[in-house]
Amino acid sequence: MRFSARSRTSIQYLIVFFCLLTVSASVAKAAVAACVTTTTPTVWQCWEHTLTSTKTPPFYSNAYRDVKLQVTFTHALPGSASETFTTLAFWDGDNNFKFRTAFPSTSTIAMPWHWTTSCLAGCSGDTSLTSPSGDVVVGSYSGSNRLYKGGFLRVGMNQRYLSLVNGLASTALPTPFFWVGDTAWNASVRAVTQLPGQSSKQEWETYVDSRRDKGFNVIQMALPVDYMSVGALANDGQPKDVQGVTPFTASSGVIPNNGSQWNPTYWKAFEQRIEYANEQGIAVLLVGLMERLIESNANYPAIADQRTYARNVVARLAGNFVIFSPGFDRDPNDWESPSCTTTGCRKLSDRIRESSPRSVRRAAGTW
Repeated sequence: MRFSARSRTSIQYLIVFFCLLTVSASVAKAAVAACVTTTTPTVWQCWEHTLTSTKTPPFYSNAYRDVKLQVTFTHALPGSASETFTTLAFWDGDNNFKFRTAFPSTSTIAMPWHWTTSCLAGCSGDTSLTSPSGDVVVGSYSGSNRLYKGGFLRVGMNQRYLSLVNGLASTALPTPFFWVGDTAWNASVRAVTQLPGQSSKQEWETYVDSRRDKGFNVIQMALPVDYMSVGALANDGQPKDVQGVTPFTASSGVIPNNGSQWNPTYWKAFEQRIEYANEQGIAVLLVGLMERLIESNANYPAIADQRTYARNVVARLAGNFVIFSPGFDRDPNDWESPSCTTTGCRKLSDRIRESSPRSVRRAAGTW
């Protein structure tokens, strides 16, 4: 397939000390829709909500870079107990900001999940973003998708294996996750995806279905880099996807940079691939949060611009089953940029934690 260029198929195993269960067993051909907007989702289903800013002109000059809107979710439990977590919203074009999550437990009308927003940077005084709140009544999941049944991946107690955060029906303990992965590094740019309104599956959906049927439970992808481009590069050196769309609006020099603003059209197609994989019971490893988009450029982005990039990418995928890695397959201490060190990667990991605290992060150089 076109998106498999410069990739290698691999099966990776995380060593465990007891019997492991594969995730691919009995995944339904049809899965729940990704990132639903209903106020009654099921547990571990990607849920999203959109806020539209009514800020009077001039609008934010670069909402991708400047606006940090935090969303806090709280679920009151019987007695005085409660559970809570946070995520970040992201700019999605025009005046729209979205936030996404997957709820870890069911709730009732009497005790729903409640969300509120607060401005961390760049949006103070914009009450259309900071005043809204809402309730979500979360139901149980009754399908066969092992990811939705088991919950997000997490690092095991002994730091040597991954597990699904919830025990499956047969056990009360977290279920170890047996990693069987296939590489599709260039899929972020080269994959042909079924578009809205198309009645038949395209290259990406056919590929994912095939991997599901063969027992894979992870697909390993990289964020966009110039060598992945479909056809000629854009004038500023960015890769173009199959629709001719670039990840960022026109820029110059190192990308991302302080003036970069991402292109929502590209990222909507990108996230669709990850969502489809999740619907088939396949998690995604996403590498390269600290890489440059233009590999031919001798310089790397400044650490502040890399952190902005990571914050937005992770916020966009906060409700999906994604494992995030700052680097690719190189030792960060061997990279050309002084900021691309183990310390720099760990700072980037902080942005991953801020945008999606429950996501698995790969630390620099180790799992």
